[in-house]
Amino acid sequence: MNPAYWITRLQSELGDTVRGVEGAANFATASRTIKTSPYLWVVPLNVKAYDNELINGVSQLVVSSMGIICAIRNVSDSHGGAAQNELVDIRQAYFDALLGWTPDDAAHSVEYSRGSLMGFSESLLWWVDEFSAGEYIRAS
Repeated sequence: MNPAYWITRLQSELGDTVRGVEGAANFATASRTIKTSPYLWVVPLNVKAYDNELINGVSQLVVSSMGIICAIRNVSDSHGGAAQNELVDIRQAYFDALLGWTPDDAAHSVEYSRGSLMGFSESLLWWVDEFSAGEYIRAS
């Protein structure tokens, strides 16, 4: 599944709600360079293929998971309360943008899987939510 579709979707649906949406390549340096927030990254997490449905060919459902990593810096509260409150609104915005949407390269709409705190330090909160969508691969 192509993360570019997810990035484009979030950029178009969220507008000024976030300062930016980027892919995994830009996440590697994010923790050292983030200056504005909230900021999102779309990162492929895993792929699961289900059993073949055909005898003389291949038809498999493949479910890909994407992580939406959110970074929120709020210096008004060094304990994270303000960033946590902001996180609730940001998450709702990207949930609204993704849930039920079907990426161009998918056969099934996006569903939510799980979320978790990645860390908090120096007034910067890191959160990741995992979403998934399915597509079929076929061969004869």
